[in-house]
Amino acid sequence: MYSPRVCRKEYIRHVDHLTDDELWERLQASEAAFHSARMALLKESRDVSALGTAALLDPSHRGTALRLLEILPAAESQKPLVQLVSLAAVGHSDIDLCRRVLLRMDHDWLVQHIDAPAALILEQGGGEEYLRLAELYRTLDATLLRVHLERCASHSDSEVREISADFRSLQRR
Repeated sequence: MYSPRVCRKEYIRHVDHLTDDELWERLQASEAAFHSARMALLKESRDVSALGTAALLDPSHRGTALRLLEILPAAESQKPLVQLVSLAAVGHSDIDLCRRVLLRMDHDWLVQHIDAPAALILEQGGGEEYLRLAELYRTLDATLLRVHLERCASHSDSEVREISADFRSLQRR
């Protein structure tokens, strides 16, 4: 049975004795195998979007899922909007990739649909979620950002209110 941990250990053990050229060739072969596997998945999978959506829930699979969603047709990438907004609302190593997936969607569609899942996240969220969504909205749409900053300004938490002041200060510069 395949085990990523065992494969990594075996890979590292064998890499110790390779020349630079051999390491390069191994990288090239791995990239070719990756592209081949991805093409097979796209061609043969019954519901590649559902696979990608499910993989978003596992941090060890999330990067692969986001890179897959990044190349799917925009309509397919829109399906996991709730999960994508949730991932865009917290800091992690894939946040930029997550934002890229969101921002490649049809702009008008995204502006129309993003605030509902964001509002659900913010119901339980704190400063982190408010900040990350402000960062996303700043890139996405001035009106969404303005409304979000008003929401921040009226929040009971001083950390969240500070986000509004910080972003408005940046806008004046």
